[in-house]
Parts: sequence; C-alpha cells; structure tokens
Amino acid sequence: MGRLFNLDSPFMRALNRVADVLIVNLLTCLFFIPLFAVFYVTAFLNNMLLIGALLFLAALPVGAAFTAMHYVLLKLIRGEEGYIARSFFRSCRDNFLQATGLWAGFLIFFIILGIDLYMATHAERFPQPLKIALVVALIIITAVFLWTFPLLSHFVNTNRGTLKNAVIMTVGYFPRTLGMIALSLVPLLVLYVGQWAVMPLLIMFGIAGPAYGCCYLYSPAFKRFEPEPEDEGDPDAMPAALRDEPVRDEPQDGSDTPAER
Repeated sequence: MGRLFNLDSPFMRALNRVADVLIVNLLTCLFFIPLFAVFYVTAFLNNMLLIGALLFLAALPVGAAFTAMHYVLLKLIRGEEGYIARSFFRSCRDNFLQATGLWAGFLIFFIILGIDLYMATHAERFPQPLKIALVVALIIITAVFLWTFPLLSHFVNTNRGTLKNAVIMTVGYFPRTLGMIALSLVPLLVLYVGQWAVMPLLIMFGIAGPAYGCCYLYSPAFKRFEPEPEDEGDPDAMPAALRDEPVRDEPQDGSDTPAER
C-alpha cells in the first residue's frame, strides 16, 4: 500500500496529471466569466442587436484561452511540466491578438450556421439537401477549428498560414480528425445523459479534458514538422516549440510555412 502512494508510483503520477488538467480547465473557464456576466446583464436589455454585440465582444477572449490551453496541455503530455499558470498566461499574452482574430472568424461562422440550423429545424418546409449541407458545413468548420488553435499555440505563422495548415491537417490526418471531433462531443453526451447533475464535473474537466485527449492525437502529427532540439548534446534541451518564451516574429518572406515556437 505504501508503494501506491509513492510520488513516483503510476497512481500518484496519474493523480497529479488529473490535477494538472483540472487547473488548466479552471484557468480556461476564467475567460468565460465575462461572457456569463454579460449574459446575465442582457436579461435587463430589450435591444437584441445590442445584446448580440455585447455577447460577441465578451466571448472574444476565449480564443486566447483555447490557445494557451493547448500550449500547456501539449507540454504536459510530452513531459515538459512547469509552472502551469505562468505558462498559460504567458501564452495568452503572446497570442492574444492573433488568437482573438481567428476566434472571431470562427465565432461568426458558428453563429451563422447555428441560426441557419435553427431555422432549418423549425421551418415546416425546408429542403432536406440544404439541411444536410448545413450539417456538413458545421462538421468541416468544427474540424478545422479543432486543428487551428493547437497549431497557433505551437507554431509561429500568419493567420492565413495557420488556417491553411489546419485545413491540410484536417484532410491529411482524417482519422485523427474524427477522433478529435468524437472527443470534443463527449462533454455534450455526458451533459445529455447526466443533465444538471454532471455540471460540477464539466466545470472541472469539460474543456481541458477532451483537449487533453486531442493532444495525444495531434502531437505525433506535429512532431513531423519539428526540428531536433537546438543543442543535441544537452539531454535537457527543450524544443523551441515548447519554450515558455515563444518567438513572435512573423515569416519575413511571406511564406505560410510555420516556424516552431
């Protein structure tokens, strides 16, 4: 029994990893607080356009949180543990503008598709092929979205280059893409089955938990584009892509080829 609670035992390492994922999830949830606060305030407003604008603006910081979440989780699964909170907020700071721009674009697409799907579901006569087209479009955008922020967290690139590479990854690693989509749907399935009783569990692991599983799927794909550690003679040398102080320089030649952070 004593070995079970040894700090180097598999049980304790697993427990520590669960705690790390919990911390990352709670840090990510912090960026949803403005959205929920504005959502509460909008209950006292009657202008739908104003409500929509306020909710959209309040949701913008979430993109940086997604980027930082993947940055930290990838370090965890590769055994590069460090100061989780410091790494998280440093990634938020370094990627905030680019992540916010990409997230705003995805958010607009998701809102438009959500409205269209709502209308298609409630309309009496809505063409079935168009319904199918909307669902397919939602799946494609979701797949690209699931690759975009891991790429942004790990490689220095332009917005266009990041999106282009996300599309390439979506198609080129299609089985992994399906796995990432399936993992991302787990919280919705758990919520559907458990209803409000599972909300504490979702608050603790509902975002970072599936993302942690996705890291295992996209990490091998990323390794194909990573250089060796800069100092091969140093066993403790960390790849530039995982350092806490990523290089922020954009490619000077206009190329979409990503550089490692």
